[in-house]
Amino acid sequence: VTGVDAPPLPALTAPEAARADLWATGVSPDGHPTRFVRADLAAAGVVTADDLRTVSDGAKVRVAGIVTHRQRPATAGGVTFLNLEDETGLVNVVVSPGCWIRYRTVAAGAPALVVRGRIESAEGAINVVAEHLESLVLASPGLPLRARPTRPRRKAPPARRRSTTLGAMSSERRAPAGPRRLRPGWVDAGQRLAALVVGVLAATLSGLVLAAAEGTLADLPGLLLLVPGAVALRGNVFGAMGSRLGTAAHAGTFRLNFRPDGVVGGNLLAAGALSLGFSMVLAVLAKGTATVFGLSGTMTLVDFLVVSTLGGLLATLAVGLFTVGLTAGSVRLGWDLDNVTAPLVTTIGDLLTVPALVVATVAAGRGSASAALAVVLVVGAVGVLATAWRAPVGEVARIVRHSVPVLVVTVVFDLLAGITLEKRLDDLLGAESLLILLPAFLGGAGALGGILCSRLSTQFHLGLDDATPLPSRSSGRDIRSLAVLAVPVFTLAAVAAHLVAEATGQTGPSLGEVLAVALLSGGLATLFAVLVAYYSTMAAFRFGLDPDTYGIPVVTSSLDLVGAFTLVLAMVAVGVA
Repeated sequence: VTGVDAPPLPALTAPEAARADLWATGVSPDGHPTRFVRADLAAAGVVTADDLRTVSDGAKVRVAGIVTHRQRPATAGGVTFLNLEDETGLVNVVVSPGCWIRYRTVAAGAPALVVRGRIESAEGAINVVAEHLESLVLASPGLPLRARPTRPRRKAPPARRRSTTLGAMSSERRAPAGPRRLRPGWVDAGQRLAALVVGVLAATLSGLVLAAAEGTLADLPGLLLLVPGAVALRGNVFGAMGSRLGTAAHAGTFRLNFRPDGVVGGNLLAAGALSLGFSMVLAVLAKGTATVFGLSGTMTLVDFLVVSTLGGLLATLAVGLFTVGLTAGSVRLGWDLDNVTAPLVTTIGDLLTVPALVVATVAAGRGSASAALAVVLVVGAVGVLATAWRAPVGEVARIVRHSVPVLVVTVVFDLLAGITLEKRLDDLLGAESLLILLPAFLGGAGALGGILCSRLSTQFHLGLDDATPLPSRSSGRDIRSLAVLAVPVFTLAAVAAHLVAEATGQTGPSLGEVLAVALLSGGLATLFAVLVAYYSTMAAFRFGLDPDTYGIPVVTSSLDLVGAFTLVLAMVAVGVA
């Protein structure tokens, strides 16, 4: 109507104007929308894109921003790459298939996100591997920041169409559901069983080496003290390495790169330094343990250092090469690293460590020559471990610093297991089939616990499980699958040990008695494996630690102690000791 004033409308606030500019033109000349809520974001612990450069590799972090790109390349195995933009720059976010399925609605449709995840810095690139996604509503200044967490979706509807690029601000485009969930099926069970069978058979050969070296065990009292610790050390260090590489493969960040700042190269350097350094530590603690527990007539400290450190060096080279080859082959063939790495690396640790220790005994007991060799080995081990501790590559130093405390604890567990076995040395030498069974039994129990640890760690990292005090339905399926596998694993270990003993003329009880010992002690060890694997992995994750680094060493070493105790207990119960 002519002559009538238009009603006054409120002017756009600065955040509204910034959002409108960004929507209409793609740029915001008056300031990025996140700038207006930065105080609230900072109070919530959210880091800016610019400050990510100061965050250490592997640290947990929260980032936020407007989604500028969503991409899922056909060659990425279902991994989605997001770019978040705040007022300081861009953040690269890697969303695994499992995390995408869990937070599908908010991940595909929210125009702005708050992401909680883990920093992964390699070769100059900084990524945030997402573990939790929530929608960010950019509020006006003075109003509380509203970050809407979206309830995780347990079942994702089927995708309607594929798209490699998802719009930044649109909620209409929908992404495909991606590849399978991590859940135990017949393929997973088959991979686990095959790996465990190979592991048991290889460990039986290791037991045969141990039984054939009865003369060496008698000539070098205390050598059996080193066996559980040395065997477990390789499995702890390289099993944890395999678990970390498995998590990287599931998250889509695995690259077969041997540079020190690469995922494989950094893990290999850290694992080698830890294995060699703690072989020396194991020798010192073994001699001290023998003295404290009154084991008379054991080897000298020099002989302990030569056997443990030299044997550790030989085994480290072999097990390290095997772990890298197994990882690369598994990724190429599409095998699940969580199913194959723990049992096979543990087994190869058993198979190679025992012969390496026996070979290293040749250099022991040679007076001044052994003393000089011990000095060289100790200086080298300390130097390598100290260099890795202070390594300029963040991933190497982080792995070493996180691993040292837990490896100290596990070495103590393994030495207590060695004390248990050393005190029963006469019984084991009188029933050599049980001595053949020993590495397969301890390795099988550790491998079962390691599989569960790796599986749980991957699920926690990818957001498929909430790491609650009581196992979820998904974790329960993995636990039941583990319990089912325990019966054929320990049965095979007993049968293989008995047949090898018969074929090589070794002494021992009947097949029924060996089966009874293996199944009774194996049942108790499996129950313990489930409890320790779940709660150690869950606790590590909830306290912001890397469950790949902490879970497997704790499980395998505690199982060495409990396994040795239950094996001796079963021998007494069955009447063979």
